[in-house]
Amino acid sequence: MVLLQLPEQSYPDIDRLYRNADIPALIRLLDHKDPRVQWHAAGTLGMLQEKALPLLLEALHSPQRPVRLGVIEALSTIRDTRAVASLIRTLDLDTSSEVRWAAAIALGEIGSPD
Repeated sequence: MVLLQLPEQSYPDIDRLYRNADIPALIRLLDHKDPRVQWHAAGTLGMLQEKALPLLLEALHSPQRPVRLGVIEALSTIRDTRAVASLIRTLDLDTSSEVRWAAAIALGEIGSPD
């Protein structure tokens, strides 16, 4: 499965990480210098669905804004209601307005846990 074609010499093999379900490595790529890699990693984490959920919820506390944004993108793809409480906390407490906005959008995508 190829989601994005990037030059091989300087970019990680995200497809291999997906096949190996290497969730910690994909989360680290959310802070990659290239935004294309960040979003490819976020999309891939979303495709891993529930397997990625526990580590994504933990990574939502990252000090790195791109990581938090990528985590939220993946959570909105997974749409698991177990993420709602963490996203509400992010909406209330995160210092980045961009992250808060993304959390609000993700909450709308996931819906209510009730």
